[in-house]
Amino acid sequence: MQFFRSVAQALLDFNELNPIAPLQLLLEALNSKKSLPGEMLSLVLPNMACYLDCLPLETGVGPASITWSALLTQLEILFRHLVLLLSTLDDVEPLLRIMVSVLKVPGIFVFKVSF
Repeated sequence: MQFFRSVAQALLDFNELNPIAPLQLLLEALNSKKSLPGEMLSLVLPNMACYLDCLPLETGVGPASITWSALLTQLEILFRHLVLLLSTLDDVEPLLRIMVSVLKVPGIFVFKVSF
């Protein structure tokens, strides 16, 4: 947890860097794969949840909200892939922690219904 706090704080210290960018790159890499490797997900999902817990809530406000929009799109794609793998996951708690962390960001909750 301390490592992820340090990384998030270091990225916040520089105006050119965005603490959301590492998640964006990770999600893009995962979503570009045809199939998600289950053994890797058991490590990636808890780390992603932990990193999201370490991000300050104000990260999603202002100009960074554009980045949050792109991140939410990538998260939606990942979750759609994960629906098919839920039975193979050992623990779904990281998925719930990711969802809760995203919903805590001020101004990010936009109700979207897609059919």
